[in-house]
Amino acid sequence: MKFIYLILVASLVNCLIISCKKDKTESRYPEWSEVKALKNGQMWKSKASADIDKKKSGLISIPVSILNNVGDKREFLILQYIPIETGKYTLLKKIPNSEILRISASYTTLADDGDVVEDRFVVLEEENNFIEIDAIDLDDMKMSGTFQVTFVRDPNDHVDNLNLPDTIRFNEGEFILKIIEIN
Repeated sequence: MKFIYLILVASLVNCLIISCKKDKTESRYPEWSEVKALKNGQMWKSKASADIDKKKSGLISIPVSILNNVGDKREFLILQYIPIETGKYTLLKKIPNSEILRISASYTTLADDGDVVEDRFVVLEEENNFIEIDAIDLDDMKMSGTFQVTFVRDPNDHVDNLNLPDTIRFNEGEFILKIIEIN
């Protein structure tokens, strides 16, 4: 009987831990703050924010994580170093370990509990890759716009997941985001 009781208590504790982990990740974003697109023709969306890093010239980065059903990160898309003004900007390949702050994007898949990089993808610069900021409201700390970007497997990274396609296309991307200042 004690054994069954211990199993029930352990199961309850595990459920609470998983529930808290998911709540912490999602609570940062208002209900309306999201990014969505067609990823290789399938609807893809997630809660997100536009982060202003005052240490990096006040440029905006949009980190987007896709979580599995227990709250572990499985995908990570980042559009970064975007000026805080309306306009259309070309998304370039991210230069690893560079101090150059150029408008760029990257896409990564993750494994285990979300902290192990699985496969890396880089921008295919021959495609029409862009982010367009349609509106910025610094009084209400909101911004909206559209994006499109094509990624290919990073040639400098070995393939971990053979089930992933070699090309990932985000089309018809839209976002409305809460702007958050980070340090």
